[in-house]
Amino acid sequence: MRKLNGIIQLYDYVKRRKAVFFGMLILSCIVAFFELIPVQLLGALVDVIGKVKLTSYKLIYVKIFGTSPVNLIIAFGIVYMLEGVFSLLYGSAVTLFNNRIIEDVRNDAFRWVMSGDDNEKIRVGDIISRITGDVEAVTRAIAGPLNGFLTSILSLIFSLVIFALWNIKLAAISAALAPVIYLLSKWVTKRSQELARMERKSFGNISDFLSDVLSNITLIKSYRTEKEEGKRFCRYNGDISGYRKSTMHLFNRYWPSVRGVQAFGFVATLLITYHGINAGRFSVGDILVVYTYLTKIYAPMILISRYGNELSQADAALERVFELKPKRNFISADKQASDMDYADKPLAVEFKEVSIKNDENLVIHDLSFSAKPGQLIAIIGESGSGKSTFINSLAGLTTINEGKIVLNNTDVSRDKETLKNSFRICFQNPYILKRSIIENLNYGNQEKSENLDELCEKLGIDEIIKNRGYDFKLDSINKNLSGGEQRRFALCRTLNRYAPAYAFDEPTAELDLENRLKVVSLLGEIKGKSTVFVATHDEELIKLADKVIKIDNGVGKVIKAVN
Repeated sequence: MRKLNGIIQLYDYVKRRKAVFFGMLILSCIVAFFELIPVQLLGALVDVIGKVKLTSYKLIYVKIFGTSPVNLIIAFGIVYMLEGVFSLLYGSAVTLFNNRIIEDVRNDAFRWVMSGDDNEKIRVGDIISRITGDVEAVTRAIAGPLNGFLTSILSLIFSLVIFALWNIKLAAISAALAPVIYLLSKWVTKRSQELARMERKSFGNISDFLSDVLSNITLIKSYRTEKEEGKRFCRYNGDISGYRKSTMHLFNRYWPSVRGVQAFGFVATLLITYHGINAGRFSVGDILVVYTYLTKIYAPMILISRYGNELSQADAALERVFELKPKRNFISADKQASDMDYADKPLAVEFKEVSIKNDENLVIHDLSFSAKPGQLIAIIGESGSGKSTFINSLAGLTTINEGKIVLNNTDVSRDKETLKNSFRICFQNPYILKRSIIENLNYGNQEKSENLDELCEKLGIDEIIKNRGYDFKLDSINKNLSGGEQRRFALCRTLNRYAPAYAFDEPTAELDLENRLKVVSLLGEIKGKSTVFVATHDEELIKLADKVIKIDNGVGKVIKAVN
């Protein structure tokens, strides 16, 4: 059986609650024990009513409850109720335990997505599928086995022990079938694991496809390509159905084989019991006890295959969740940032022969320049020349392949957290969240800043706020704001908190002349108080710059410098 790499990683989560886990194990033993008592009481009741000789284990119940059938029936009711109470307690404990682990894993998965760089290569829909759907596989890995399989296994063990004490031949026949069913289960589990991994991958594909289609539904309707997209969806959906059909065929071959082995076991043990009754070793009531114990022994053997398939499905899903875990650790921001005294001062920034690759393509090559504290640096170049990659490098969102980024004479090239703490970034995409206006403008701040109202007025979005209010909820796909309004909201969010350095990617794009000049004026105000980088095509911003760097096919050179 393939190593369950996804499920193994749940061990740390279980270990955090090991006291609760061991408490559940004790409860499971109590439940398994009480599941066997009622059938023994029924066997004793049948023999008492039939007035036949009682076998040894039944004499124990007769000594406790007497030979009155009424007493045995009442005892049966009490034991049955106790079994229900303990089962309820156990089931509730398992459910709570399971839900807390789901909560912990989902919280961690979100944190991994937020902190990991490798996750940028995973499609958005697939990430959503992993955090929302695949995390629920914890239930298959923990609650399912604990609720059903564990108590069944304990019942199997108790039943075999009782059989062995009662009649060693019955115990031997029952135990001899276990390896046969185990080998069949091992075969079906291995194959079902492969199908489960492929099925979970298909779920990721369909989630990503849906995310893509729903984000671009206006384009699809405009171009009238609904049928083509429908056909593509059917192909993805068909893959899932195909894997499930293969799983069904697999178990259609497995179940008859297991059923045949079980049938042989039932026939053999019941024949032995029948001959035992004729010989006076067993009573008629023992037929009922033997049959019930056999079901307790065989049921877990069947569950091995069922839970083997469940665990395969769970492992495939959980592996996808734990793939989100960051593979690399960077220097803690606290270590390096604490040594750099720039909290309220503009930064000195220097690029030393910096090269950045996007996959295998060299986007920026051997870029070198310096910016004095408080300078405004304009980055120009054709679309696709590498301006946005340059801005992302300041945000700590890209990996520097060669060279150094130096802040205040400290190399922070590999210290992405310090870069993120040093720069406030205004990206080319405005990134409007599906939250209130105040939550969007104040994003990243603990409370509303004192100069927010003034900033909104300077950017010309104060009228929007007056009309709608700070509590008005915006839409993440930006139905509430025009492109220019989104841009100004993003600028306001960036400038709503002081930073020793700012970086703006096309801050005047989609703006009319009046609002463009407002932005240029505002950036002129913060120049000197902070170091400013602007990727732009805007001539007014280029004129404002102390230094202009032109990036052409990844190569950057200073074409203007003001002393």
